[in-house]
Amino acid sequence: MLIESALIIFLISNQEIFGSKAPRIKPFHFSGELSIGFRTGVMCIVIDGDPPFEFEWLKDSLSLQEKSGVSIKSVDEFTSAMSIKNLNADSNGNYTCRVSNSAGWDEKIDVLNIKGANSPKIKPFMFSGELREGLRTNVMCSVIDGDPPFDFQWFKDNRPLPQEKGQYSVQPFDEFTAILTIKNLDSSSNGNYSCRVTNAAGLDQKSGVLSMKGGLK
Repeated sequence: MLIESALIIFLISNQEIFGSKAPRIKPFHFSGELSIGFRTGVMCIVIDGDPPFEFEWLKDSLSLQEKSGVSIKSVDEFTSAMSIKNLNADSNGNYTCRVSNSAGWDEKIDVLNIKGANSPKIKPFMFSGELREGLRTNVMCSVIDGDPPFDFQWFKDNRPLPQEKGQYSVQPFDEFTAILTIKNLDSSSNGNYSCRVTNAAGLDQKSGVLSMKGGLK
């Protein structure tokens, strides 16, 4: 019994000395109010386990390397900090901190989702096929995907649409939608109308042709 007890004590002591207690990481979280052009950073902290530790950062399951705009620094033997200096659309993704020692490993993951990082996608629109001079019409430009804020622009035959009083009216419906109204159709109303939507990540554009009965040029 004495030999067995001594052996157990020896094994426990060796486990403590040689770091056989696996690491445990504190969860980390990105701020929820991040936009393109901002900077951010997170810390990976080992709250339990025996050093020495090896830290590894991953993005979308691939090893994250230090590069322009991305910095990884050791704070102390229990902490690693990762920072991104200038957020852009490519910064979105799943970020993982993985820590290992001789006894095992642990990892924590958080999602970085930047406001305005997804470019807009517009729903196609078209004018009615039963239009003629003297009528009025409107079309709706709706953003079905992407992150606000958005900027809406209308064009006719690739030129900015002149919002002349009594002819064209462009009104926002909500942050995802703008409505173009032509109040009094005439022969000059025929043409190719485009809605262009931009945000910090990119742009999209859709077009519709207006061709009236009895109103052709």
